[in-house]
Amino acid sequence: VWFPHRLVPLLMETEQHHSLEAPGIYLNNCPQGLHGPIEILSQTAFSTLAEVSPKCFWSMNNWGNWQWGEDMWLDQCFLTVGHAKRIYVPKMLAEDHCNNWPGWRSCEAEDIVAFHPFKNAEQYIQCTGKSVTTSTTRTATQTTTATATTQTTTVTLRFYNPMEKVENFFGNIFHH
Repeated sequence: VWFPHRLVPLLMETEQHHSLEAPGIYLNNCPQGLHGPIEILSQTAFSTLAEVSPKCFWSMNNWGNWQWGEDMWLDQCFLTVGHAKRIYVPKMLAEDHCNNWPGWRSCEAEDIVAFHPFKNAEQYIQCTGKSVTTSTTRTATQTTTATATTQTTTVTLRFYNPMEKVENFFGNIFHH
């Protein structure tokens, strides 16, 4: 489960602090190395990968990379051959094998971009529902000043939630 609107501020911040020039950057989502549920590469890093992947394949061939997933292979290719800059972003991923805490499966952390694994429809819908409801309901405070009187009004705003019908959508997909 991932939330693109949460990724945008992280990308903007990364772009402000790091050069996107060749060989590029990629966002690491786990202290132990890149994990596959979400992989973010700059365009220049992707171009670097296209250029160096044959060299990575042959140079890492005897490392046991036949047993690796694409996440570990990509990470090692960039670290040893492509030299794209690896930037650790702790808010990128919460999952079973990395960056988790008691209660993380509730998906209520509003600053996490992706949660993994939620591999069946019911778990996916619960996670998405909690996170979208949490992140799309906001409280706004409006202050009006008139001569010597200050009035504060608290208003709860309810934004359109595109995931409200997700149960029907996924229910139809998984039950056919």
